[in-house]
Amino acid sequence: MNALDIELFLLLNASAHSPAWLLGVARMASQHLPTVALLALLPLAFLGRRARWQVFGVLLTMVLAWLVARGMREAIPSVRPFAMGLGYQGMPHSAGAGFPSMHASMAAAWASGLCWFAAPRWRGAWVAVAMAVAVCIAWSRVYLGLHFPSDMGTGLLLGAVSGWLALTLGERLGLARRFRIEPITQKTSEAKAPSPSGGRTAR
Repeated sequence: MNALDIELFLLLNASAHSPAWLLGVARMASQHLPTVALLALLPLAFLGRRARWQVFGVLLTMVLAWLVARGMREAIPSVRPFAMGLGYQGMPHSAGAGFPSMHASMAAAWASGLCWFAAPRWRGAWVAVAMAVAVCIAWSRVYLGLHFPSDMGTGLLLGAVSGWLALTLGERLGLARRFRIEPITQKTSEAKAPSPSGGRTAR
């Protein structure tokens, strides 16, 4: 947290004069959207082996992100804006450690897992939808005065990296083949590998 972080927080944070409907949207995104996102995984699990691989990837990504975020919270002291008397607090919350944001970490892990583990042809659509949900949750926490932007940015980055790590780990351990899915990272490395003839066709 620094002066720029505080200025950005005050710019994004709500006020006592903010529209009631916008505060309501922020509270819904903060409190209920994460639950809706998790429940959305249930029907996805019944749409075939690729979808089950995707659900597995989301859960693995969220576990990895949670472990790292929890460790960072224990190691790095932090304070929430309302505990410093800054800004407007739009909903009650405990004054525990806020860096990185667990909401942002889990939301980004959920979105990242859906994107990294998706079928390549559908990945663009997943990026558009899932990342919009994650950003909405992150925005709501700052708007309601519960986190600094740096808490959210770090959480979003952590969740995104956890998705790549989960995909790499899952494929290296052979878990992709249990779902009868061709490993993506292996296909990428094979595509980049030069042919034995140095790329020249035999005559």
